[in-house]
Amino acid sequence: MFTARQTAFLALCLALPVVVRPVDAEPRPDPAALRDMDPWSFFTALRDAEPHTTAAVDRFTLREDAASFQLSSGALTLVAVGEAVVGAVFEGEGLFTLEAPSPVERWQLQRVYDSPSADLRIEGAFFLLGPEVLSELRSALDFGPPEPGPDFGDLRDDGVKFLRHEDSGTVDSEAARALLNAEDPAFFHAHLEVDGEAPHYFRHTALAGEEVVLGREADGRGDYYEVVSTFHRAADYPVPDPRAGPRHPTEILQYEIESWISRGLDFRARARAFVSSSQSGGEWVPFYLSPELVLDSLKWGDGAAVDFRREDESAQFWVRLPSNPAFLEMTAWYRGRTVRYRDLWYWMDEPTGWYPRTGRTDATFDMTFHTDPSHQFLGSGTRTEHAVGEDVVTSRWVVDQPESQVSFSLGQFKEHTLESPGIPPLRVHMNDEFHGRLSDAYIGLQERGVVEAVAADLASALSFFQDVYGPLDVDEFNAAEIPGGHGQAFPGLIHLSYATFITTGADDKKGQNESFRAHEVAHQWWGFSVEPRSHRDRWLSEGLAEFSGLWYMQVARFNPETYLEALEESRERILDRRGRAGPISLGSRVTVGGRDEDYATVVYDKGAWVVHMLRNLLMDMDTMDETAFRDVMREVAGRFKNQRISTPEFRALVEAKLGGLDLGWFFDQWVHGSDIPTYRWAWRGEEVADGYKLTLRVRQEEVPEGFKMVVPVTVDFGVDGAATVKVMVAGPETVVDLPLLPREPDEVIFNDFESVLAEVRREGW
Repeated sequence: MFTARQTAFLALCLALPVVVRPVDAEPRPDPAALRDMDPWSFFTALRDAEPHTTAAVDRFTLREDAASFQLSSGALTLVAVGEAVVGAVFEGEGLFTLEAPSPVERWQLQRVYDSPSADLRIEGAFFLLGPEVLSELRSALDFGPPEPGPDFGDLRDDGVKFLRHEDSGTVDSEAARALLNAEDPAFFHAHLEVDGEAPHYFRHTALAGEEVVLGREADGRGDYYEVVSTFHRAADYPVPDPRAGPRHPTEILQYEIESWISRGLDFRARARAFVSSSQSGGEWVPFYLSPELVLDSLKWGDGAAVDFRREDESAQFWVRLPSNPAFLEMTAWYRGRTVRYRDLWYWMDEPTGWYPRTGRTDATFDMTFHTDPSHQFLGSGTRTEHAVGEDVVTSRWVVDQPESQVSFSLGQFKEHTLESPGIPPLRVHMNDEFHGRLSDAYIGLQERGVVEAVAADLASALSFFQDVYGPLDVDEFNAAEIPGGHGQAFPGLIHLSYATFITTGADDKKGQNESFRAHEVAHQWWGFSVEPRSHRDRWLSEGLAEFSGLWYMQVARFNPETYLEALEESRERILDRRGRAGPISLGSRVTVGGRDEDYATVVYDKGAWVVHMLRNLLMDMDTMDETAFRDVMREVAGRFKNQRISTPEFRALVEAKLGGLDLGWFFDQWVHGSDIPTYRWAWRGEEVADGYKLTLRVRQEEVPEGFKMVVPVTVDFGVDGAATVKVMVAGPETVVDLPLLPREPDEVIFNDFESVLAEVRREGW
């Protein structure tokens, strides 16, 4: 079935000449006139690029993987930077179509465009072209003297502003790498002016984690895109490699950082980075550093100055590699502000922006900090040295397993230290002055011993998670209070909201303090020791941490009712977004279209529900023995320790641990799908010769016909005990006779222990 927009173009498109890129096409590049340009110079020049040659376009189609550009009429003008042709401007009309190869992405397109495909009527476009695509266009079209139309300049300028961001001083790193470094000869980028909608972009590049991307102008961000849909090349489906990811040909493997923080919070640092690169000499590499920090100098290990470029107040700087750059040593000197003070609080604008980074790569860290004695300090990793002088405190912190990020905490805190057998020593920093003033203003709000209670909670969570997930590879563990309402975890260090320091668990009837604190502790396993492989796998960090926090709260309170009540509350949030929020495996892209609240609801709440359902699926409901679930989780944590994990890898390991049990249906429904069932259930019974026959009927609604789930049903005989039967509910209606009972039960409980994320309604037979 064609959409209205597809039908309008169908007759025309059947006759269009088509250019499809051959897999082994030989590029015919233009003169390499870009070698001496840095990224900012290139995009500045691109903004002023001159028309090179023009071709008339009449019913012409260009296909890029799962996308097609049906250019019905107009003109295509190539543009050049210096002597190098790098792009084109299309002035005319056409249709852009994207057919996503995966169900998750088709769902996303349906939500955004009311169609399982994107069909956009375009009114002009700006293209950036690698040499392969440029060669194909020259072969397919007849280019002559430049004859740009009246919209040439506007289309070029509108396209470039999304690649060179004036407000932040950053440039598009993939485009720069592809065109300046020639890392991807098949690079293709299109900025599309769309009839009646915001500008869109399409990109096909080997440099991205998923090679095909469709985006559109983000609301309120006039020169930024938001990603609507992204996927691997269509030929990779139905089973793309779960280990595929973005190319990081240059990585930092090890840091040696020495920094000084004065009493007035002036910050300066020297960061020595050991870099591995498979790139060629002369190519550009993007790095990132907080725009609040001035980069004074960069030098290679031999003392030679590094050729680098940075715009004022930019978080991005580019380094030009020297000859033979396989293994490099690079030292950066920088200064500025990374910690601020206001109203008794110290805080960091960018907790990981205080050292140079490149891409999403893992490194070890050896960090030395010189701080004023009036400040207390906590760092990531293990403190190996600590010297207190009259004017300075020097501490050394080591992270000896590769990690993606580190941070620290600085302030005027009360420190509480706790040592307990079986767990690393624990230090907790609390802003005692703030809480003292708060207690004076609100009598009775601040409880005594709150820092001790927080420390005891963290210690208990560490002990519990080491028991169920395996030992933690840190020699100490630290926590610091922050003024925000959130928490954030780093290796061996967590930042905790001031709210969790206001009261102990005594006044927290819902267990939110325990679950919140334990969530951040759990990130030492789910997020650092085991990292999600891509944005699609974020639930394996946040969802697992959220479940872990609830699990710990259940154990700490020895109260399953509080645990189930927390799940019920999150279920209401999830049901409130039923039919509108996307699948878990969209990751951060569930927020497309301004739906920011969906990230917490889907990735955190529903992610935790998925783990809870897996727990109950594997549990012996009669004995409440969850050994199988614990074995699975410990196996995952051990097998992927200090590695990245994808959802397919997680599923495969669970299945293998369970003897090859196929759980594809479970992950397809709950991780890659967005449907949530409504169960309308009823039962009836009758006395029979040997006991009591109970028949259960379940009507399943709001889900596809093939949706199925194992649902526990408990028959309760009061003082005579209870028994639980697991029933497979599938299709619109399930009618099943339970095993013969000794007598009529006092109560029948459907979906006991909140085992399935569902809306449950009792009805008459």
